[in-house]
Amino acid sequence: MNQEKTVQRNKWRVGDIVVPQNLGQALAETALVTVVLLLLLSMIIDFGRGMFTWLAMQNAAAEGAYYAANFSHPSQVGTVGGSNPDTVIYRTQHESPSVLLDWTDPDVDVSVSWNPPVTLPDRPVPGSRVMVVITYPFDFIGPLPGIFGLNQIDIRAEATQVILNDSDLPQ
Repeated sequence: MNQEKTVQRNKWRVGDIVVPQNLGQALAETALVTVVLLLLLSMIIDFGRGMFTWLAMQNAAAEGAYYAANFSHPSQVGTVGGSNPDTVIYRTQHESPSVLLDWTDPDVDVSVSWNPPVTLPDRPVPGSRVMVVITYPFDFIGPLPGIFGLNQIDIRAEATQVILNDSDLPQ
């Protein structure tokens, strides 16, 4: 008899259906855990997008530095969004025509520098270095960074090449 009362005490009766009382607690716990798991998933997705973006930018900077060291002159730097395929920045942008990298964004910065500095019409000497730096504004899609006021960060990638021979450079 005591066991029947205990069993009846932990259940509700709705018509002919017997419903356990702890069903609401399980539902609330599931809702809380689901929110935490979705936030964790959004952080993982943002991290993956950020790593992909950085890797694509690193490859683009390396291509631009390679082109600048082997086939370019300081007068052939170009501009972001330019259409001349014989410029360093054009080669940098078209190394990674990805849907995640928006090269038309006005905040994208691509800079090319020679060390030691080269003034026109001089040419870089063998042994000097050329460096391509890309700065890209990365927007988060998950809600968690926005809570902390971090809607966007700047991702930076750079690559350096040594000019070995100036015979390939245009005159």
